[in-house]
Amino acid sequence: MRVITLQIKNQEKICGGAYQKYMELIDGFLCRGWEVHHISPRRFSNIKHKNLIHHEFFDISIVPSFISVFIQTFIIMACFRQKRNMDAVVTFSPLEGLIGTIFKIFSKKTKLIVAFHSDSISGIELGMKNTIKKNIYKKILQTIEASVIKKSDLVIFVSEYDREHILKRYKIENISATKVIYNNINTPRIKELNKEFALNVRKYKKVIGFVGNLHENGKGLKYLLESFYNVKQILPNSTLVIVGIGPDLQKLKTLTSRLNLDNDVVFLGFQENPLRYMKSFNLMVLPSLHEAFPLVILEALYIKIPVIASNVGGIPEILKYDKLMFESKNVSELTAKILLLLQDEKEYKQALELCEERRKKFIFDWQERMVNEIKNICRLNQYLEI
Repeated sequence: MRVITLQIKNQEKICGGAYQKYMELIDGFLCRGWEVHHISPRRFSNIKHKNLIHHEFFDISIVPSFISVFIQTFIIMACFRQKRNMDAVVTFSPLEGLIGTIFKIFSKKTKLIVAFHSDSISGIELGMKNTIKKNIYKKILQTIEASVIKKSDLVIFVSEYDREHILKRYKIENISATKVIYNNINTPRIKELNKEFALNVRKYKKVIGFVGNLHENGKGLKYLLESFYNVKQILPNSTLVIVGIGPDLQKLKTLTSRLNLDNDVVFLGFQENPLRYMKSFNLMVLPSLHEAFPLVILEALYIKIPVIASNVGGIPEILKYDKLMFESKNVSELTAKILLLLQDEKEYKQALELCEERRKKFIFDWQERMVNEIKNICRLNQYLEI
């Protein structure tokens, strides 16, 4: 089976949930003997395999950069059409999916499968402050998303929330060409990272932790810092450890200083293996304002540490129980949840038991489920071995 995969940007280090899962899926194709034609900028190095053919394009600095990518990628794909038939184009974003919809015009037998691992429109609404720019970006992306969803042979969502929310946005009622496939926790990457020894980030008895991109709005870190300030008044022997990088790092450090927490909040920056630090957390908190299906929660479940998170997006589909969730932006509720778990051993033990129950729900072969859906849509099940 021959598939095309697309990536507008390469990453030297595999990070970010969507990129991790895309590389994992490509690896799944290759392990099953599929021929993968991966199109991305020069010097792609994340995967090396005899069945992976990398077709590189130049990352030209023009605005908007997508125009250059679109032209170069389409030329590459047009050459495919002249030489051989492709069974499927598999992408992990609507922008790359747009290229696939154009390719399908000239290669009608090729199936297009697009996996949504986030809600880009919600991200724009929370992340952009310039109203004019925000509205322009939203309009463009909404037009692209609607077209891609309608023209795809299969759209895979990472949560029921995203499927319902995004299809409703475009008034799409037919969901027969859509599937929901949750992320899993028994991934090769998590297993490998978990082999390393834990690091004690501090000598404090109570360690509250956060892992993720440092976006003040999207990740709700402002509310976590304000909650931690309240917690410190009652549990002075506690610390907050923040693992990650992002555009709002300095803003968050400024807020930390304003709350007089410089000696109590540790910013560790990007860590290739965050699990080494997470193992020392007494409690992990994810106070996001929007999420699709965050891998970091699954990672916390995998290493068996209690985690609480805001009840937004696909998070309730992971954690399920009210005891493990709180209302986003609600500082008082978050403060109360943290204090309850760190002060009451019975409540803490119950949270661990609930997290363990949820952990078992996400131990499955994600690669196999994805590959089977793609094989089904290409109608080649009878010819391919699982």
